[in-house]
Amino acid sequence: MRKRVHLLILLSLAVESSSCHVWFTKKKPVAAPIAPIPLPDPKPIPPEPTLPPPPPKIDETPNPSAPTIPPEKIVTAPAPQRPRPTRRRPIVAAPKQITEAPQQEQPASPSAPKLAQLFSSEQRNEYNKTLDDALNRVRAVLSLAASRQLSDGQHEVVNRIRAFEKQALQARDQDLLAALSLANRADVLAKELQAQFQ
Repeated sequence: MRKRVHLLILLSLAVESSSCHVWFTKKKPVAAPIAPIPLPDPKPIPPEPTLPPPPPKIDETPNPSAPTIPPEKIVTAPAPQRPRPTRRRPIVAAPKQITEAPQQEQPASPSAPKLAQLFSSEQRNEYNKTLDDALNRVRAVLSLAASRQLSDGQHEVVNRIRAFEKQALQARDQDLLAALSLANRADVLAKELQAQFQ
């Protein structure tokens, strides 16, 4: 918005400048000077207000006829009482009687039961077959990589494949689905490595 205003001002100044003005306009007659406008007379300053006279002084002697209240009728509010802090007595256990009987070792408390996955025999067989197939493909690529000279990046990939393979074998008995997932990760990395060999 400001740019537009500035642009309009510059444009009007360019049109009105003397170089453009001579060609496109006629000379205007010079106007007579205007007489100054008279200023109004200043208002007179009002006088300062006068203060009222001070109040009369009152004698400070007490009124002898003021009523007095007998002290027995004056009621004072009782002071608030603080609640007493309650003392807690320490709990003392009864002394144990020591007996000479040998203590039996208590069996370790059984740990919380672990959740196991329940599969039908068909599902278990299918998962085991898929897991074995993935691990066999991984082992084939690892044996192929052992016979080649690998770059640093390829050595890293081989180490990752071996780590996934090892974790899959360890998890096979406890968590078949986790073992299958780890074997699939190793298989994907092995396929990528095999593609680099060709």
